[in-house]
Amino acid sequence: MRHYVDTSVVIVLHVGDLWRATLQALGTSISHLWLLQGEVCSLCAHDSELESAYDRATLAGAARFAHTAQPVCDAPDPEEHAYLTNADRIDGGEAALFAATKSAPGDFRLLTADVNSLQALTTAAGCVGVEKRLEGRVLVLEQIVERLLARVGMEPVAAGLREAGRGCGAARLIVTKAGDPMTEAGLKAALSRRIEEIRRQTGRLLA
Repeated sequence: MRHYVDTSVVIVLHVGDLWRATLQALGTSISHLWLLQGEVCSLCAHDSELESAYDRATLAGAARFAHTAQPVCDAPDPEEHAYLTNADRIDGGEAALFAATKSAPGDFRLLTADVNSLQALTTAAGCVGVEKRLEGRVLVLEQIVERLLARVGMEPVAAGLREAGRGCGAARLIVTKAGDPMTEAGLKAALSRRIEEIRRQTGRLLA
């Protein structure tokens, strides 16, 4: 099964040292990840928040990781891609991933931290076909973290989220909602509340 992964998820899981556990939790391997390699490398090289939070070796490692996965390079359906890129609040990278799923041979998942783009997809003109294709196939970052907790337990997940939260807003939001001090019960409750909130905002997209 292909796993299309957005750039925020790639970086959060890399800087949090959580990719190996994530692959195990999802029952997949790096050869089944499809990424926007150029976007990952560009962000690691030019994003000021990441550069201030992490050393060059860490960010270079994220770029190398991206190049060990599969590149999203199939030409999208022109009409579908035009609707996605013209829609308000759908990020350009997310639009590319949404469109790329059309060429998936069989079942697939989309891993994303961009809830705003998912919500915008449900109301975007001309995008009903994309929305239908993604129904039940989306895992947001909070769902991934839930699976990580079940797989490896609280200590590595909490440490990874704190490290990722230094430079990644999606991870920082989870840490903030989990409370201080972060406990396993508090994190599980925060994840559950947030996932239910996202379900209300995004229709049938979430797995």
